[in-house]
Amino acid sequence: MNNRIKEFCKTVVSFNNHKDLLMYLFNLVKGNSNATMPTIPDILDKKTFNVFLVEFAKHNSKEITMHFIDLVYKAGHCLSTLKHNVTLTLEDFMVDDDIKQEYKAVLKQQTKIVDKDLVLKRYLEKAKENLKQRNSTILDIIQSGARSSDTQLRQIILSRGMLDTGFNTEFVEGCYFDGLSIHDFEISSLAARKALYDKTMSTAKPGYLTRQLVYALSHIYIDSEDCGTKEYMPYKITQDNYKSFYGKYYFDIETNTEKVMHNPEQFINKIVPVRSPFLCKSQNVCRKCIGEYYYDFKHVGIITAQTIGERATQLTLRVFHTGSAVSLQSDIMDIVKQYPDYIDLHDRIITVKQEAELILPPDTIISKNTNIILHDVEVMLQYSDGTVIRFTIMQGSKLLVQPGKVKGNIIQLIPLSITNAIVAIENFLKMKLSIENLNQLLKIQTILYKLITYDSPFPYFMYELLLLSQLTNQNNKPFYYNRKLEFPLIKQPLKNMPMLLGIGLLFENPRKALRYMIQNKDGIIANSPLKKLLYL
Repeated sequence: MNNRIKEFCKTVVSFNNHKDLLMYLFNLVKGNSNATMPTIPDILDKKTFNVFLVEFAKHNSKEITMHFIDLVYKAGHCLSTLKHNVTLTLEDFMVDDDIKQEYKAVLKQQTKIVDKDLVLKRYLEKAKENLKQRNSTILDIIQSGARSSDTQLRQIILSRGMLDTGFNTEFVEGCYFDGLSIHDFEISSLAARKALYDKTMSTAKPGYLTRQLVYALSHIYIDSEDCGTKEYMPYKITQDNYKSFYGKYYFDIETNTEKVMHNPEQFINKIVPVRSPFLCKSQNVCRKCIGEYYYDFKHVGIITAQTIGERATQLTLRVFHTGSAVSLQSDIMDIVKQYPDYIDLHDRIITVKQEAELILPPDTIISKNTNIILHDVEVMLQYSDGTVIRFTIMQGSKLLVQPGKVKGNIIQLIPLSITNAIVAIENFLKMKLSIENLNQLLKIQTILYKLITYDSPFPYFMYELLLLSQLTNQNNKPFYYNRKLEFPLIKQPLKNMPMLLGIGLLFENPRKALRYMIQNKDGIIANSPLKKLLYL
């Protein structure tokens, strides 16, 4: 066995390019099968390799795909140990002095944080090009997607940039390579302390969120292969969400048959009838309404809860590695530079300099108590001289005025920090909303998608199950046990659902749960163990 591994590693490290290596691994897997090798990308990094593996999976069986991935994993160990054992030195971070001097000179001419951030981004690209000419190892690591990011690189070689101190946003011009001034060090220490505080205070939140999700979703599992429903949800597939639809069943109008969505990118900007747990006729859910995936799992509810909870945990830990470095929305910066007499951005607050009409889309959802906008919104400002300014503000921003005639401060941009992201998720899950029609249901589904999705999306059934598990009819009966899209439906706070499902005794407050279920005997599901416990 050891000799086989040694021979495998020797062969792997003998290749001088990734295409020959991948073909060698493919030939080991292929054997006498009809396996197909998709086009190998010219540049192999984290992103292109993921796309390549998706294509590989589409053309080959599950067994061949898993065997190929396993060999790639083993080959990676051989390469990292025997051939590409990386060592970093100071020279890997050295940028030519003329680029640094030019950057500092241009930076001194800027007075606004917004403009300084734009200069930093522009010169970061120049610095990366310079490092590439020097054959810097750190640039290879970042571009491959293995480690680090542009945010961390810029803090080392040019400037720490914009830092959120907890009180305001400061621009630190010093970098780690050249050393920080006393002023820069003080600002950096405030930002670092905020990052540590956020990490300490936020780490418990995802764990508690996971616990709530498991209680609310644990009763959902696959109990049949196909419920036979002929009803479909009209989902709009966009550039943002198409990846999550991979594996879902949809109704192909041209052939009048159901098919598995293997190429969801071909449906971008189209409304597609998709099988959904919302319309499943099974007592629980069937596999076709969930979708086809590589692993044959049954307890989809618990898997959904743990997956979303784990992602929230990763969001929390990321803030520690960036030291509270933030970046404001570049599109709004461009708008400010384009219309300096009409609009301004200072300390994360958008200010209208001349009286204008503030117009928001009619389906905008805003938190009543905090005026927080719960999803990305295109804002329109209409001025008396005919000037119209449009820009998009991201979810989590705070509306400081009501739509209509406005002047002065109108919107506060909340930095895209991890803490704010988790708080936004928690606040949405706590909300009680009345859903009056199908369009509102789809809108809330989209909001949930944008709130939870970070970096890469989940399979779409997870977003569906999370919302499905929180819905009741007007009589507070869980929608899950009588799936008829009869509006209005109520999106309940996540915390309330275990009690409504009849497992409240295991949840927050046993006494409150017992009292609730004794008063509402029909609220306990038929197969609940609480029936015996409460002598009902």
